[in-house]
Amino acid sequence: MIPPAMILCGGQATRLYPETQTKPKALVEVLTKPFIWHQLHYLHKQGVTHAVLCTGKFSEQIKHYVGDGSLWGLEVRYSDDGDIPLGTGGAVKKALSLVPGNFILINGDTYFPLDLARSNHYFNQSSTFARMYLYKGVNCGVYFFNRAVFKDCKKDSFELWELLNHLIKHHEIALIETEVAFLDMGSPEGKREMEEYLWSVSH
Repeated sequence: MIPPAMILCGGQATRLYPETQTKPKALVEVLTKPFIWHQLHYLHKQGVTHAVLCTGKFSEQIKHYVGDGSLWGLEVRYSDDGDIPLGTGGAVKKALSLVPGNFILINGDTYFPLDLARSNHYFNQSSTFARMYLYKGVNCGVYFFNRAVFKDCKKDSFELWELLNHLIKHHEIALIETEVAFLDMGSPEGKREMEEYLWSVSH
């Protein structure tokens, strides 16, 4: 069974200004649909049944659009930063009570067509509690974690890269090189490339 997916939907998304001055990057349209639509559609096709959205600024807009996730055949729950941004790592830490032991973490501006069932199988067979995917040495923005990885994170507010650097330094994370390219819609150029890819695989 594929574990729940957690999506980081907070952040300022300054590279997409002025489009993100009045709405979150999750609701920026890609091929006439908000980007979060494509991510949730992908997760459902991969066999994911539960998702947690970590939200920050404009959280109410995301909740209004996604609702309970039934449009995608998912059960969606939410974890909000609150008034003070927690950073990517802090957002994940706050949401841990909403996931079981293992979970998938996805960046809110990344589309990475990974076979989640196959990846989950290898994760379950591995001896590490963390797995990160790389394309040509670049972080793809998709991870498999066990909650135990965060047990020593004492701060409530921190960035995920701080934890990743610690795990890499102590050889506590599997770094998986893949031939599957990832797409990042966090910039106008990246958004155009993502639209071209999604158009090509849907026609």
